[in-house]
Amino acid sequence: MDDCVELSGAAADALDELVCPVGRVNDPPKMAWLAKVLCYLPDDEHHFPRGKWATIQHIEAQLDACARAVALEIEKRGGK
Repeated sequence: MDDCVELSGAAADALDELVCPVGRVNDPPKMAWLAKVLCYLPDDEHHFPRGKWATIQHIEAQLDACARAVALEIEKRGGK
């Protein structure tokens, strides 16, 4: 999906309620803020069962896909 950020169940459970409610399917603005905050947390197995940077990169890659999809839609409308 190009309009959401998906997480594994383990990642969603570990990150839930750090800065916002987190589920398996998430709103891009919330995930953008969460990704920024995660950079400043210590790398521990509780919050990052799949690794801190891998988790952040996974979120950021999906945010990039969402942004590209929005940009393409704007371009299709003629920039309006």
